[in-house]
Amino acid sequence: MPFASFTTYVVFSVLTAALAGMIGLWAVRALYDLFYVRPGRVYAALWVAYGGLVLLYAVFYLHPAGILPFVLLLVLPLVEQLRLTGRALRQRQRGAGIVASGFAAGLLVTLAYAGVVVLLPEEFVLRQLLTACSFALPALGISLHLAREFALDAQLLQVKLGEVEQLSAQTLAQEQEKQALLAAQNETLETQVAERTGELQRS
Repeated sequence: MPFASFTTYVVFSVLTAALAGMIGLWAVRALYDLFYVRPGRVYAALWVAYGGLVLLYAVFYLHPAGILPFVLLLVLPLVEQLRLTGRALRQRQRGAGIVASGFAAGLLVTLAYAGVVVLLPEEFVLRQLLTACSFALPALGISLHLAREFALDAQLLQVKLGEVEQLSAQTLAQEQEKQALLAAQNETLETQVAERTGELQRS
């Protein structure tokens, strides 16, 4: 066991589970914003459940029932994430496919975790790493979606800026034409006034 003491092992396990659950809840919050869903009682209940499950996992870590809080820490945020993503896919919201790809990759890592548990039960660090990755990959999908949205917004802003510059140039050209026309009309008027004045003086 790559730890100085069993207590260190337990603390590391509890903190890893708590971090994995928190990553899942952060991903849920990001999905609410991305898919324009207002967080409500479900999200608040997830945080309350998170605190209780972390406490139960720490207290019953050595008991066989301790696996249940750990599983729920991982599953509850995932269920809400999948619900939100499925809803976005049905509504054909932009970026839902990228987020769904992140969840698919996370599912593959979860299957790899199950294989490690069965085939290599002594590989504790690898199991913890796979656990973290199974939740980090959906978060990565969300991050890629955000980066894509930022790039699209920047591109749209650049197009709008070009349109504004073109409109400004057209407005400036029209103003210059108006100024030139007014100057020509003034010159014509001054010439006519001078001619009329001359005629009046001669008469």
